[in-house]
Amino acid sequence: MRLIGTLEKEPEANRFAAFLVTQGIQAHAEADAGRWAIWVRDENRIQDAKEALSEFRRDPTADAYRGVERTAESIRREEIRRNEEIQRKFVSMRGKWKRGGTGRKKPIILTLIAISVVVAMGSSLGQDRRGSVMRALLFVDIEHMNDPSIDWSTLDAKLIDIKQGEVWRTITPIFVHYGAMHLVFNMIMTYQLGSLVEDRRGSLRMALMVLAIAIVSNLFQALVPNQWGGGLLAGGMSGVLYGIFGYLWVKSSFQPELGMRIPQSTVIILVLWMLLGFSNAFASVGINIANWAHGIGFLTGVVIAAAPLALRTR
Repeated sequence: MRLIGTLEKEPEANRFAAFLVTQGIQAHAEADAGRWAIWVRDENRIQDAKEALSEFRRDPTADAYRGVERTAESIRREEIRRNEEIQRKFVSMRGKWKRGGTGRKKPIILTLIAISVVVAMGSSLGQDRRGSVMRALLFVDIEHMNDPSIDWSTLDAKLIDIKQGEVWRTITPIFVHYGAMHLVFNMIMTYQLGSLVEDRRGSLRMALMVLAIAIVSNLFQALVPNQWGGGLLAGGMSGVLYGIFGYLWVKSSFQPELGMRIPQSTVIILVLWMLLGFSNAFASVGINIANWAHGIGFLTGVVIAAAPLALRTR
């Protein structure tokens, strides 16, 4: 706050302070030893205010100063309203941040993680491939693989169990993980990204999104020919994870007001991992990657996020 000068009469001081407000310079007048001091808040506009004061002293009754009190009062009221609105939004978002840290706000994500951990324990981290857990959850019952009469290159063979009514197999491979690192990586990323979506968009939408991404990514991964990277025994939450990633990527880019920003480090990790997978960089060290589940899962998430925006634009 800087004192730029004084005026003798209160009405003139108030009129000049109001004029400065209409020019975008926050100012006010106050009594000071029998005169009226003019105080300016913005340090960057001090020189402009002093020049305006010199002009005002030459002709305080000029047309430029008529009605400025009413205009300045309107500007002040609007500023107060904006400040109150900002305060309300801050309090609202602070409440969301606090609630976002509780398990009650992400039951779907926590349930997915819990089921994955239980399945990992029941299948010896995917090593007990002929056990009841793996047989029941993979896209096909692995025991069928021993039948020499089945041609696994055909669509009918790949859908052998689903055609018999075991439609859950289009979803349940997401709970099967091969090894501790596979499980831990997927669970950390799923919790990090999935919690953000469920907290902002709700549990019902989160559940429907997981189902849609799981079904589409599992079908593509299983039905694409083996020579193109498909596979009936693929498992893991990564297809759903990449779908959530695709959803967040669209929402953070086109609807930033939702507050669903992805950490830059997470973006780099997921994009690099997907690119390395499609480049077959892991094949040389014996690591099989469900690239179709990753890619199609990502695209499914993008479509889920972008479709409402496209319809709204139309």
